[in-house]
Amino acid sequence: MTLSKLILLWICTVSMAKCSVARFIHAKANVAAPSHKFLFAASITSASEHICSGIILNKRWVISSALCVSQNTVSTLHVRYGSHNRTYNEIVNEDIEKIIVHPHFKQKMLANNLALIKVSNDIRFIPTVVQAATLPTKKPAENDMVDAVGWEKIDETNQSDTPEILKYHQTKVTGLDTCSINLSHLYDVDIDTQFLCTNTTIEDTFPELDNGSALISAEKNELIGIASWYDEEFPNVYVRIRTYLPWIRSVVIE
Repeated sequence: MTLSKLILLWICTVSMAKCSVARFIHAKANVAAPSHKFLFAASITSASEHICSGIILNKRWVISSALCVSQNTVSTLHVRYGSHNRTYNEIVNEDIEKIIVHPHFKQKMLANNLALIKVSNDIRFIPTVVQAATLPTKKPAENDMVDAVGWEKIDETNQSDTPEILKYHQTKVTGLDTCSINLSHLYDVDIDTQFLCTNTTIEDTFPELDNGSALISAEKNELIGIASWYDEEFPNVYVRIRTYLPWIRSVVIE
């Protein structure tokens, strides 16, 4: 797999404010998320269309991938939250006040692929409906069970088809050796500190969980990763959140 081919998997169609992302490869099929779990889930939208996932951090800040929002402005995007079904009338649609892309984001390598999004009004927390994600307290270990959580695109051939129901699946963290070997083509990138990989199986393919979707520790229910990119020849790759805690905290606690 050449670098150019890898990058082509993530070409952003700026005119439609959407990113072309092919399927993630997973060990288990995506299923509808239980209504009482993953209450941090948000949807980043443009012109009322979902473009990627977001994760609520506190009453004013949401985190997502830089690739999703770096080509957009605050006037073109909204954050939707409040239901695992994006079509429900009760869902809240917030304007965006500010977008802060990680200062060392490199699109070609997808290094430091994180962005923080500040909404214009306080997010309304409701115990069984909306809650902030919990940031990680320890480094994930090989074979730790994790939940991948995001909005699933149902029909890749139908551009008007949008994800409606929040989905998740369980998988395991891949060991550092496997992750590093498969990502060795990424030059000038500290794989150990920046990335976290999860298991894949070539035989089992399922519809994608979108860019910016969350990787959650099954044991502690902590946000440990943000979906960055995949290729079917490599493990699924997430941004390792624990590495970026100083930057995240410096921004969201203004």
